[in-house]
Amino acid sequence: MYMKILNKILYAFLYVLSVCVFLTSCSRTKKNAASDLNEGTLRTETAEHLKTVIWTDEIDGGVLKDKKVKNDMVSDTVSLTPAVLCTFSVPGEEPIYPEIENFGSLDVRGVSAEQWKTINGFCEAVMNDKDADIFMTEEGLASLVLFYADMRDISGQKENQACVSWLPGKPFISDELYQVPVRFIYKEYDIDLMLYLDASAGWKIDQIQIRNQQVKSNDKN
Repeated sequence: MYMKILNKILYAFLYVLSVCVFLTSCSRTKKNAASDLNEGTLRTETAEHLKTVIWTDEIDGGVLKDKKVKNDMVSDTVSLTPAVLCTFSVPGEEPIYPEIENFGSLDVRGVSAEQWKTINGFCEAVMNDKDADIFMTEEGLASLVLFYADMRDISGQKENQACVSWLPGKPFISDELYQVPVRFIYKEYDIDLMLYLDASAGWKIDQIQIRNQQVKSNDKN
C-alpha cells in the first residue's frame, strides 16, 4: 500500500520536473531567436544606411605616404624630421635653435635683410677667393688686408685648404656695436671670425677678428 503511494508521488514529481525543464528550454530558444532577429535587423539597417551616405573626396591623401614633408621656407634637400620640426616656432613658446660647441647659437633672428646682404656677400667672396672690398668700410680695408694675410698663413700650413662652407651665429647687439660670429668650415679645420658691422656706413664691415682655429679630430672611434 505504502509502496504504491510512494510510486505515485515519485511519478508526479518527475512529471512536474520534466515539464519545468521543457518550458525553460522553450523560453531560452525564443530569446535566442529574438536576439538573432534583432542582430540581423540592425546589420541590415546599417548596411542600407551606409549605401545612402555621401562621402567627400579624399584631401591630400598622399601626405601620410610621402616620406619627405615639404615646406616653402625649407630647402627640398632637408627632410622635415621630428627633430627639425621642433625648431619651428610654436605659438606661446620660444623657438629652439641649435648650438655648436665652442661657437654658439645659430639663432640669427637678430640679423636684418640689409645686414645679411653684407654678411652673405663677404663670406661667399672669401669662400670662393673673390674680392670682398665692397663689403668693407674705408677704415675696414686695413683689417681685410690683415685678415687675408692671417688666412694665408693658416691655410699654408694645412693641406686641402679650400673652404667647404660657412655659417653665421647669433649676433651680439649693443648700443654701439653689432658683432656677428661666422665659422668658415674646411675639410680638416674650422676658423671662427667675428665681424663688426657699422650702422652709419650702411652695415658694412668695419673690422674682422679671427677668434679661434679648431683642427678637426681624425679619430673615428
